[in-house]
Amino acid sequence: MKNLNSWAIFIGGFVTGIVFLWLIQTFGGSRPKDVTFFENPGEKVYATQIKVERCLKDNIFQATVEDDNSNSYNSTRYVIIDENNEYYDKKVIKIMPNKEVRVVGVYDFIPVDIPMIDVSGLSEKLPIIQIVDKNRK
Repeated sequence: MKNLNSWAIFIGGFVTGIVFLWLIQTFGGSRPKDVTFFENPGEKVYATQIKVERCLKDNIFQATVEDDNSNSYNSTRYVIIDENNEYYDKKVIKIMPNKEVRVVGVYDFIPVDIPMIDVSGLSEKLPIIQIVDKNRK
């Protein structure tokens, strides 16, 4: 009887652990605290291509945009957050004619990481961009 009771406690703990992990994953929030998304897409960024500069964190990339139509290079740094596509340093993303680039949020970015020194005052806010359909409201 004692052996059966030990197994019941073990199985009960195992099932409770799985349920607890599922609850954390489902309701714990998957967005980092340094990311703020707008309710609706913001201003349009005129671009014919996006150049990924570097990876900041998993699925978060720093990028610049280029607009061939005006022969200008926008030196503003942007952030792309995308879990569905793979990006890498120096990748160039062409914007198709039926697509446009919109600002969809803000990423609070600390450009340096110095151990044991508070660098929170050095943070920069970079606009988060997303490629969307032109007719999307």
